[in-house]
Amino acid sequence: MVFGLRNNMINNIILKITTAILLGIVLIACGGRDNSPTTNTTKDEVTISGKAVDGYISGATVCLDMNGDDSCDSDEPTTTTNVDGTYTLNVDVTGTYTILILGGIDTATYEVFEGTLKDIVELDDSTTQISKIITPLTTVAAEIYKEEIKTNVNYSISTAKQTLADSLGITKEQIEADPLTDISVYTKTQQIVQTVNLLKKSIQTDETDTNKNNAAFSHIIIQIAHTLKEETSGDFNISKVVAQLETTTYENTSITIPEEIKTYAEGISTDISIKTQNVSLENLDYLQNTFSQNTNEAKTAIENDTTSTLVTKLKEIEDTSSESMIEAGETESSTISMPPEIPSL
Repeated sequence: MVFGLRNNMINNIILKITTAILLGIVLIACGGRDNSPTTNTTKDEVTISGKAVDGYISGATVCLDMNGDDSCDSDEPTTTTNVDGTYTLNVDVTGTYTILILGGIDTATYEVFEGTLKDIVELDDSTTQISKIITPLTTVAAEIYKEEIKTNVNYSISTAKQTLADSLGITKEQIEADPLTDISVYTKTQQIVQTVNLLKKSIQTDETDTNKNNAAFSHIIIQIAHTLKEETSGDFNISKVVAQLETTTYENTSITIPEEIKTYAEGISTDISIKTQNVSLENLDYLQNTFSQNTNEAKTAIENDTTSTLVTKLKEIEDTSSESMIEAGETESSTISMPPEIPSL
């Protein structure tokens, strides 16, 4: 993995643990019982550890969302990820909750991570340690779970992950894996990541507003979850995701994605599956850096209302070998200095 600039990053984990004690409360959120526990009692301390991965996310806030509001509140157990995305969170409650990842720096692209990664954690009296690698795939699975639990109280996060795995043509264990250690998982993850980042620009143009960026990110992830839980092809179908997105509204406005953007998104998704073949694991973050650069250029075209240039851009990308993209990503990485402070939320 790329950690050439690691010495410029903040290496100390800031551990902020708040003991949350809520007795005999049934928590209801998002219109039904999603990630909230039917019981919430104190118990012996449980250690939740793992990684936050888009690329590895450094300096991100990690919390146990106790009240189901999709934010990290001051009275909730919280910690911060290390430079390699690792974290350790200590809690002392039972129930079913969402773990959230917000903010930080993506060490593959050296960009501020905008969005929220999630996974569902189930804690009972026998639980002492849990490992959770939290990624875009676990985030989609968490949204599938949150949708299904509203009508089926016996639905589990394990079932949601199996449903997502079946729709993408991978295994449940791969849904829970580190994308940077598995080419198949990496490919599916990048297809989702680049799609979200591109479509986000189509519905939320002001990228200076972090809250709105996070809201747009979550809105698209929810539509991806809604689409994939019904998908059986084993592929990430962009056209179905876009069609689902266009049935919704964002900030009270109907969503319409221009044809040029649809074509570009579909082409990029296909190109990602081609470019990731026969790539060594140590080069995946270089490749992600270039994927991100291409998406940023496409977003600029959308912002400047020059989406007709996306056809030319897509052809250039398709004609570029994965080796050239890796080299470009490596060159870009060598010229970037990490921000002096790593944002966390």
